Amino acid sequence: MALGAALKTPPVAGDAGARPSEAARRPVKVISRREVLARTRSWHPHSARRVPYDQNAGYHGYRTDGSGYASMALGLPKPGPNSALLEASYCRRIPMASLLPGDLVIKASGGADVREVLVFDRWTGPARRGYWAYQQRRGYGTDHLVRSDGLASGADHHGCRPYNVQDDPVG
Repeated sequence: MALGAALKTPPVAGDAGARPSEAARRPVKVISRREVLARTRSWHPHSARRVPYDQNAGYHGYRTDGSGYASMALGLPKPGPNSALLEASYCRRIPMASLLPGDLVIKASGGADVREVLVFDRWTGPARRGYWAYQQRRGYGTDHLVRSDGLASGADHHGCRPYNVQDDPVG
């Protein structure tokens, strides 16, 4: 499928599970992992120009909270779904060890004050004990930081592979 093509039935290799109905989400464009990471940097992470975190504000049409930031990075419809709908409609769960650049790490349970969505960048090393992620972080704004959430057994965070992200080499 060409970049920019509308995705109506997400092609996910090895995904035998049920997908959300077409009515549950609007069609979105297929984008590359490289594009996802480039879009995360457009909010100037970890700099004086970073976008402030605010669940009630917007930036270029997207909410400036975690799920709004992830929605922007993935090119989803504005203002972006909340974390629970993002997980239910736009991606499928994957093991944390399978994360690739542009995948998500989501904690969709709990109240709005504890849910979060991170955009996975890369592993900190071959042992996979931590990872670099982009995040719209409470009290700070857009950040690029090392996290380990989801790596321990029984963790609330889990990996999520967006249906509209196409593999490409990211260096």
